[in-house]
Amino acid sequence: MPTPHLRGSAQLRAQVAVKGQPENIGDQIKRLIQKFITKQETISLVVVPSNVDIATTEALKMAQEVDPNGDRTLGILTKPDLVDKGTEESVVEIVRNLVIHLKKGYMIVKCRVQKEITERVSLTEAIEREKAFFNDHVHFQILYDEGRATVPKLAEKLTLELVLHIKRSLPQLEEQIKMKLAQTQAELDKYGSGPPAEAAERLCFLIDRVAAFTKDAISLTTGEEIKFGGRLNMFAILRKEFA
Repeated sequence: MPTPHLRGSAQLRAQVAVKGQPENIGDQIKRLIQKFITKQETISLVVVPSNVDIATTEALKMAQEVDPNGDRTLGILTKPDLVDKGTEESVVEIVRNLVIHLKKGYMIVKCRVQKEITERVSLTEAIEREKAFFNDHVHFQILYDEGRATVPKLAEKLTLELVLHIKRSLPQLEEQIKMKLAQTQAELDKYGSGPPAEAAERLCFLIDRVAAFTKDAISLTTGEEIKFGGRLNMFAILRKEFA
């Protein structure tokens, strides 16, 4: 049974094949992403840098194709430190869900840059630096106060969204399980009861099966009609064709 889960739908960075990669690497990645985000059990995470026009990103376009109402899509803006001066308010409007509306809204985070990774800055220290960045930022502080910024707040948001998504999906999952059980039970019923547990009873069970098989085989040799499920045996079909 499919279960609700999170999937990230990020920018398709591998558009041009490099050494050792197939020529259609971009198409392969796109098909792989579409395979997951098409499923109704999936929450899609559209991850876009803050200094990029989100309306023109491939990630958002792909998410909207399979989730036009934005019911299963959460926007995540990154790299707020690279935003051009004078465009900060535009980023704030996007995160506050005032530009391209998504029912699950947007979050903004500042992850470790390559320099911090090289310097082995711990995740704990990186989180403190991220918190200080948003808390001290003239434009983005309001997003921090509203609980729309930092990785820890994103983790809380994702946990809550996943729980709510599971609760909404449970009735559908329950119905799928019931249907599967009914199909399996019907399949089992076709085979009748299984062998008994006791050795003596198993011997009688085997004798009965062999006797039934022998009877059917004899009936076939005399041309009698024997049904297998809903189908007639081959003799009956052949007699009709010969006639």
